[in-house]
This record gives sequence, structure tokens and C-alpha cells, in this order.
Amino acid sequence: MSWLGQTLARKFTLLLAGFLVLQVLQLGAGIFGILHVGEESAAISEAARQRMRMYQLLSLTHEALEFHSWPSEGRKIVDGVLADYDAESNRLDALAGKLMNEKFRAAVTAERTHWNGEMKPLLQVFDPSNPQAIAALARFEAHVPGHLRLLDEVVRLLELDIVEDTRGLAILQAIVLGLTLLLGVIGFAMAHYVVTLPLRRLAEGARFIADGAYDKRIVISTHDEFGELTNTFNRMVAAVSEKTSRIVALNKIAVQLTSMQSLRELLEAIMRQGIMLTGAQAACIVFYDQETKRFKDWVTQGLSDECH
Repeated sequence: MSWLGQTLARKFTLLLAGFLVLQVLQLGAGIFGILHVGEESAAISEAARQRMRMYQLLSLTHEALEFHSWPSEGRKIVDGVLADYDAESNRLDALAGKLMNEKFRAAVTAERTHWNGEMKPLLQVFDPSNPQAIAALARFEAHVPGHLRLLDEVVRLLELDIVEDTRGLAILQAIVLGLTLLLGVIGFAMAHYVVTLPLRRLAEGARFIADGAYDKRIVISTHDEFGELTNTFNRMVAAVSEKTSRIVALNKIAVQLTSMQSLRELLEAIMRQGIMLTGAQAACIVFYDQETKRFKDWVTQGLSDECH
């Protein structure tokens, strides 16, 4: 897992950053979904209120057609309903501008065009004292079913969009959950392979050293703190092994000093230990006679009997 970083801190920082990014993504998607669905729900409410106003106007016009006059204060009631309907239409237009749904915008535009062009003028000019206005009121009543179908289309598109948004949010949440579980598996693997396993190897190496097995080495191929600790530990073991070998060799020499009966045997033993300690291929000790100014004797290890 060296691709995650050169240090333990960086590896786990990247893992934590991944968790945080997923949580922010999940939170952002949830907030966006709530706001978006809230706007669409508000638009459905406005359409439902418009439908209620339409039935209210239909009731008033039906009564006017039946009695050829408005009820008491009928004109005032109609004007109030028209004002409420226009206010709701304006709010629906504003919501349509926020939502990225071209079909919904087109349906709202068609409903608004039909209302402003075909229906609203019929109510605004109606005068119960004018018998010819009764025909205009009848035309308004005839337009109501078609206008209700336009409102139903607006609601249908909104409900369809809510379903699609909910499905998209569910898919996104599933993806985020899957990625979170994946990061959890990666975190577990990192804890095992990056922390636990190297610690076990270091502990095992320490036990071997404590038992005197100085030839054992720990193998950890990472470049993080555990890798540096392993290299330092192996160098320490090599140094301890070398010093121990020297001490053992010196102890052998000390023992041999007390047991050797001739100088040649003692020198040969010293050279054998020296070759073992230094890794040399051969050794030679030559005795020089000051009186004759000549070499008179020699002792060798790993060479022929004569030393030149």
C-alpha cells in the first residue's frame, strides 16, 4: 500500500479524507434532495390550490348561469378568487424557473397561456346585467375541463420528476454506502498489513535476538516508519552480531592462551580467529631478527608455508 503515501500519517490521513469526502457528498446530496423535492412539493401544492380556485370559480359561474346574475357581492368574490389564482400562478411560474425540467416548464406555460388568453378575460368582462355576457360565462365553463387537464399534467410531471429524483438519490446513497464500505475494508486491511503485521514481525525478530539468533533479519518492504524502523533494527542486529562474534573470538583466544603450549600454536589460533572476525582470505606473521637483519620465521593461515 505504498501508493497511499510514504508515511503512516499520510496513509491514514488519505483514508480519513476519503471518508470525509463521502460523508460530505452524502450530506450534500441529502440536502439538495430535500430542497429540490420540497420545491416540487410546493409546486404541487400551488397547482392543487389553483385547482381548488377553478372549482370555486366554476361554482360561482354555474350559479350565475342558473340565476342569470351573480350572488350577493358576486363580483367582489370573483375578483378575489382571480387575484388568488394569479398569485398562485406567479408562485408556480417562479418554481418552474428554478426546476431544471423543460417539460414541466412547458406545461406551466401552456396552463398560464390558456388561463390568460382564454379564461380570465371571460370572467373579467362579465356583467350580469348584460344578457350577452351569459354566453361568455358559458364559454368559461366549457373551458374548465380542458384547463383542469392542463393542471393535472403539471402535477403529473412534478410527481414523475419527484419519483426520478428519489430514485436518483437512492442510487447515489447506495453508491456512497458501497464506497464507504469499501473504504472500511481498505481501512481494516491497512490496520492489519500496515500496522499489526509489521508489529508482529518486529516482536518476533526481537524474540529471536533475545534467544541469541543474530542471523535472523526482519523483512518489511514498506517505505513508511515501520520500514525505517525495520532497517534500523536489522542494522542494530548486524552490529550486535558482529560485536558478539568478536567477543566470542576474544574469549576463545583467551581460553587458548591458557591452554597452548607453544607460541606457534597460539599464533595460529589467533590468526584463525582474526580471519573469522575480519573476513580476510589469509594471514601471515613474520619474525624479524635484528641481529642478523633477516626474517627467520613465519606463521601463516590460508597461504603456503613460505610468506614473501
